[in-house]
Amino acid sequence: MVEDARWARRLGTLEHRQSVISALAAGKYRIVEVPDRPGTLELVPRGYVQLWIGVRAAAVPEPMPTGRGEPVTEQLIEMLRQRSEMGVAKYGTVLRTNNGRNALMDALQESLDMNQYLMQRVMELDRRGGLDDLVRTYGLWAAETFVSQTPESICEHLRREVEELTAAPNDAEEMADVVLLIANLAYTMGVSSLAEVVNRKAALNRTREWGKPDASGVVEHVEARP
Repeated sequence: MVEDARWARRLGTLEHRQSVISALAAGKYRIVEVPDRPGTLELVPRGYVQLWIGVRAAAVPEPMPTGRGEPVTEQLIEMLRQRSEMGVAKYGTVLRTNNGRNALMDALQESLDMNQYLMQRVMELDRRGGLDDLVRTYGLWAAETFVSQTPESICEHLRREVEELTAAPNDAEEMADVVLLIANLAYTMGVSSLAEVVNRKAALNRTREWGKPDASGVVEHVEARP
């Protein structure tokens, strides 16, 4: 839930900002970053956030292929041959033109089934666990339970938990408290995939130059020179 007027001002193109602030305060909408346009924010009805993220994510182009996996075309040809044999066993003939059936309707019906199977698997993979699943499930629970929370209150709670963890750095329960608050904050701010951001940042850190430990033992990266 976002109740800070600053976020409404960042939307820029909205004319009725006061109405936007009221809708956010009432919990009817969430501000979500557009997956394929970092830094671009949109208002999304609260119950449709995950659906909206999935639809927008489908527009993000995939990277260039890499690796030396199995070739696909030969396997596809073999599967087509096997499929043809199944058709002969079922219909007594291979697929032929002018066979009395409406090929477009057959293709439409099969494509509808295919899309359902694809969406089924996407939903299954999306819910198999991991950091993003934690953000979604715990964040939703926290939003419904702590209805008056704000990004600032979550950050203040996080600061207090970090102090407790600092006092007991070997306490896994304190570590869990910190992780859960970060998950709650990510959900509240509409982060579409915290796991993706974490992995990207980890990859960036591996390429950085790191300095020497300071008096507290902290090592920070060396700022790149212009």
